[in-house]
Amino acid sequence: MKESLLELLACPISGQPLTLVGVERREGEITGGLLTADGRKYPIIDGVPCFLDADQQIAAKQGFTPMWRYRQQGAFEHRTLYGIKPARKAEWVEAKFLSPILPGDRVLDAGCGSAETTRVLADNHPDAQVVGLDFSDAVRVAARGSESMSNLHFVQADVANPPFRAGTFSKVLSLGVLHHTPDTRAALTGAVRLLDADGELLLWLYPAFGESLMTDQLYLMRDLHFMGAAHKLQPEVRLKAAKLYSLGMMPSMIAAYGVYKTLSKLGGRKSEKVLSEDMSVKELFDTATFAVYDNLTPQYQHRHSKKEVMQWLGELGLTALHTDGHGTFTARMAGTPAKLQMA
Repeated sequence: MKESLLELLACPISGQPLTLVGVERREGEITGGLLTADGRKYPIIDGVPCFLDADQQIAAKQGFTPMWRYRQQGAFEHRTLYGIKPARKAEWVEAKFLSPILPGDRVLDAGCGSAETTRVLADNHPDAQVVGLDFSDAVRVAARGSESMSNLHFVQADVANPPFRAGTFSKVLSLGVLHHTPDTRAALTGAVRLLDADGELLLWLYPAFGESLMTDQLYLMRDLHFMGAAHKLQPEVRLKAAKLYSLGMMPSMIAAYGVYKTLSKLGGRKSEKVLSEDMSVKELFDTATFAVYDNLTPQYQHRHSKKEVMQWLGELGLTALHTDGHGTFTARMAGTPAKLQMA
């Protein structure tokens, strides 16, 4: 943890500033200690401040943490995530925002996972401060090796109760995360509260059934083929199930990828052509296995219609609302509504 992160943080319960005590340092990086406020204590673990309670830390180890560990061990795709290189994903993110990331901006990746895209954004914008937040222990792995990047920070926390001061960020992205919380709208409210007066939000949520052919197939896999109970399986059993399922998917995967490659060569906006890497059959299989495992793992997988999400965004004070109709939303804060301020 870099000491400069402290000025962005606040107690997720009270909203009060945090005090750093019992500091352990290595080469200028804070590797251990406590952050305190109003008698509450939050540990710094492996250089990453952790704002999860004991039950949440147990849940984190049972949720997506094994998935990121398996990926690190080579069980899934390596150079891509969901078939997309981090550099191209970062390019897509920047194209989707309503305005460019500028020097002095603060950017939050809420639900950063392995944080490869987060790291690319920080590398592309050394004069902006970029923060990766995740519920899983993967954020601690992501923080390793980032000590030399003075503008890159990580925290482990619940996106529904983020440990930051209200109005801290000029840009917040949360892609494929909020629908995995117990209450999507409550998590969205927590994320929106962090936007400054002109802050921008980039969001991807699972769309309602019938709004996207791709996600409809994922829903059938999870709900019908695995009866909505795969998250109860032990991680190693779930991994084997994902590999077997992906093996059966390979003929259609190869055919679909061939069609996509052909269409991508015919044109389209540059910002949409994020999946143009040449992939071997093995890489397609590893990508499919990662996607299947990701689909089966979470306890919660809420799905929301574009009408519902657009209504939420409007109620939370956001303007310039836009959706592609397949789960992606962009919006801008027009002043910070009083109802979003933490008492």
